[in-house]
Amino acid sequence: MKPTAILICLLTLFAFAQNPGAVTPKPLTPFEQMLIEQDKAVARAQMKKDVDFFKRTVADDFMGIGTDGKTFDKADLLGNAREYDLQEYTPYDIRVLQLNDSEAIVSYDCVVRETQFDETAPRYQHISNLWVKQGNQWRLKFQQATVAQ
Repeated sequence: MKPTAILICLLTLFAFAQNPGAVTPKPLTPFEQMLIEQDKAVARAQMKKDVDFFKRTVADDFMGIGTDGKTFDKADLLGNAREYDLQEYTPYDIRVLQLNDSEAIVSYDCVVRETQFDETAPRYQHISNLWVKQGNQWRLKFQQATVAQ
């Protein structure tokens, strides 16, 4: 064996010895990648205060539940889109649960730095979004944000 190959094997064994339960994450499917990108586009639109994006992307019968437990609809979302001051939105541990060909849930933990209506939002949140396919477009139909401890 070449010295480089031996070194790679030793480093791999060392890594597993440090974390024996470590599992290599499975690669994302194109479907999962597409929905994760949809979610990221929502955060980018919120940072830009892009109301037109929300008009196109959020379902007319959308319902959301904020970290305070209060519900809001598409009209509330559009009306308040320019009031949010989102500085950071870093999702991690993203999971996609495909319900069928036209519905899926994207769920993840998130680091948030945001001010809305002169109040600071909780820094760590768990977000769950329900996406539905309407015609040829995926739309955000439901969102729940929960404070993460």
